[in-house]
Amino acid sequence: AFSKKMYDNGYIVECCDVTDAGFKFKDKFKFTKIDINSDEFINFCETNEENYDIIISMETIEHLENPWRFMKGLKKLCKKERYIILTTPNIESPCSKYSFVVSNKFFHFSEGNLSYGHINPLTEFEILLIGKNLRLTCEEVMGGGEYPIIWLPENIIEFDLHKITWTLLHLFAFPFCKKVNLSWCKIYVLKKQNDNL
Repeated sequence: AFSKKMYDNGYIVECCDVTDAGFKFKDKFKFTKIDINSDEFINFCETNEENYDIIISMETIEHLENPWRFMKGLKKLCKKERYIILTTPNIESPCSKYSFVVSNKFFHFSEGNLSYGHINPLTEFEILLIGKNLRLTCEEVMGGGEYPIIWLPENIIEFDLHKITWTLLHLFAFPFCKKVNLSWCKIYVLKKQNDNL
């Protein structure tokens, strides 16, 4: 859906994913099926080196065995002085920190999340560390999809411990929390440097 929206707004779009199941727009723009955890990704990066002005990795890095190798690949694909936009679940929210304290698991990274491949929780520190080591300048970090501070149950008389805990946590943490951490995901805008300078 995101790719189609970009296409509809005049961008030349190429897509890749681990499966083409459910992909409806092959007649409109190029689609490549790639298992990013395999050598297919390395071969794709070699073949398409510095081909792209903007690379968008949307909710992918948390599914991967090796985020450092992935980021190196994105850098290779990106033209100099151009951009990589990366999103990943926000594990630094008050709710996620609370979840880690009580269960040793981050929000979006419990056993239930393994069914759709969430295996690698990444903090802002680690994303920026990878970027710095690869000479990718972080232009901006922003939140994607602000979540509710007060989460009421559908039935106002219904008792929902999860939603009550969520609400109390956020009411307490809100004054002390960076706004970017009050979101479902984090969005990183990274710029590839001109290594020849």
